[in-house]
Amino acid sequence: MRVFVLICLLFTTNWATAQTVVTDAFGIYLETNSVNERSNWSDVSPRIQSSALILPFIGPKSLTAGKDRGHASAVVFDQSGNLATDGEAFVFKIGSSTQTATIENGIAEVHFAPGATAGTFEVGISNGDIQSTRSTYRVTADIAVVKPAVIAQTQDAKLETFVEFKTELLLDQYGNSAPSGFGAQLVLTHSDGSFSLMSPYVQNGSLTADFLVRDIPDGGLLQASFAGQKSTHLLVNVAPMALAQSTHISARAMPSIRAIEIVAGPVLTASGHVLNDGAEARLTVGSGSGRSVTQTGWLRDGYFKTVMAIEPTDLPMIVDFATALGNEQVVIESLSALNETSSGFGQ
Repeated sequence: MRVFVLICLLFTTNWATAQTVVTDAFGIYLETNSVNERSNWSDVSPRIQSSALILPFIGPKSLTAGKDRGHASAVVFDQSGNLATDGEAFVFKIGSSTQTATIENGIAEVHFAPGATAGTFEVGISNGDIQSTRSTYRVTADIAVVKPAVIAQTQDAKLETFVEFKTELLLDQYGNSAPSGFGAQLVLTHSDGSFSLMSPYVQNGSLTADFLVRDIPDGGLLQASFAGQKSTHLLVNVAPMALAQSTHISARAMPSIRAIEIVAGPVLTASGHVLNDGAEARLTVGSGSGRSVTQTGWLRDGYFKTVMAIEPTDLPMIVDFATALGNEQVVIESLSALNETSSGFGQ
């Protein structure tokens, strides 16, 4: 049987010759049978075709002015979806500058300096009539070199009022403003070593903080801190607060509950407005029998109102009313006086 097969092979075949074959994901075939159509969709090196698609990649998306280098690259495909041929030149339009790079392994790339001006910039990559989609990148201020400076107050701060602390524009060495949203600190250090901390955010290139001047009659030294840089200290003075006039104090008997109601106000400052809501107040009443009752609280709309557990007939009563503006005192001699009494400030 084996002899027969050998004889048949000798008579039915030609001498074997070596031929080049190509293998890819679709099978094995002779190189001489490779046609353009097959080469376009197989793993065989394709025929040279024009670029048809440019995919741009730009990074990082945020660069520091005058420092970081950017990287722009393009992955280029031909009409059949294959990577474009090496050596083809592409133009990179980056902001206001232009660079050219050639393809290598389907990719063209350039590095670029972001420039000294902060803002958002566009990148476009082209080859003849073929253009990429638009890409963008940002350039931000070099905040590491921004040195804050506090704006001096034009007048002394007033107790129990709000004062606005503000810095100059936060600019880098190129004149770029610090981006909005960055956190910072304003610290007011007092003579006893304590401090008041404010944590504003950058808005429109500067820092602003509204501060309630309370319990700091000596003011302090103000300093701004931003991105590791600190300003010089700025002296903040606080003007002594004074009453514009004596505060009206009225009282009403409440015999059904054996108490009295006292209302003090309005508390007017020398600056022409009522002492702000939330300002602390203390009212002490000493009765004729020697009892002393104290109530503390806060002003509302310039008034302090309280009910005290004192017999309405326990006269005379000495009423002492204290706020940040000082102490006022009035003596209540009778029930009739109880219903219509004004203070004797300074007595």
